[in-house]
Amino acid sequence: IGAYLSNKIQLGYISMALGLIAGFQSHFGIVLSLISILTYLIFIRPIKPSKKTLFTVLLIFTIGLLPNLVFDLTHDFINIKRIVTAFKGDGVDYFVSLNKIINVLNFHTTSLVYPRNNNIFDSILTKGLFALILVNAISLLRNKKFKDVSFLLLITAILPAVLFYIQQGKFSEYYLMMSVPSLVLLFALFLKNISNRKILVTAVILISIWLNGKEFMNKYIPWNLKAKEETVKAIVKKGGKDIYGISLTTSLGNNFGFKYILKYYGVTADMPPKRGETKIFSIIIPEGFDGMVGMEDRDGIGLRWSGI
Repeated sequence: IGAYLSNKIQLGYISMALGLIAGFQSHFGIVLSLISILTYLIFIRPIKPSKKTLFTVLLIFTIGLLPNLVFDLTHDFINIKRIVTAFKGDGVDYFVSLNKIINVLNFHTTSLVYPRNNNIFDSILTKGLFALILVNAISLLRNKKFKDVSFLLLITAILPAVLFYIQQGKFSEYYLMMSVPSLVLLFALFLKNISNRKILVTAVILISIWLNGKEFMNKYIPWNLKAKEETVKAIVKKGGKDIYGISLTTSLGNNFGFKYILKYYGVTADMPPKRGETKIFSIIIPEGFDGMVGMEDRDGIGLRWSGI
């Protein structure tokens, strides 16, 4: 928004600085968006910033980055090293093909109106819609009213994806999500462009409501919060709140949440169990993981116990 406004008013530069600082505090990956923003500013040639604006922008960057600089100076420049690592790689091979990049961006854009991705028909339909969105954005470059915003959205959608492909093996796939907001806005421009075709727009809206509603009603999330709470309640019911151990046998990344839930319910048991402990509860996610089968099952969470 700030980059777009900088083409017209001084406030755009201030908005851009605030956005960059807020984004940096969330994730240092925001620095990658600077490539798109600088490209836009070079081609559009925004209004010249005043001395007051430059001072305000400098002040925002100073105040916003000062805590990070102090932290880096006292913690072996950890943030700066992470930024460098983003370009050098972290030793993990995140190879992603061009087709995978297109599929990810396509799904996160077109799923707003067509959330299905089950067969070749779904793939052809959504990719066709995705292509129409991009073609419409390119055609708007000749529209005096929308050319600037269309150009900005195109480069902020395409350049991060291109950089991701060139530097693949060095970025985790979630960096692609930087392109999604711009693509969603391009989708909105596409819908606006066909808004005079009322029958078509009405059909799109009705199909979208029906499909998204169906997906929402049928959506099943295994190992959900309710299942974890019910598992903890079962442990408390069978063993009380202490004098036993709790073992987590889970697949990678599925062990989160239990420490907070156990603390919430006042459980002070040992996790993991101490050596020689005879009263032990075992939480298994997913059920059957590592050959362990629960005596009870709650939405894919197995629970076993011994000595209770």
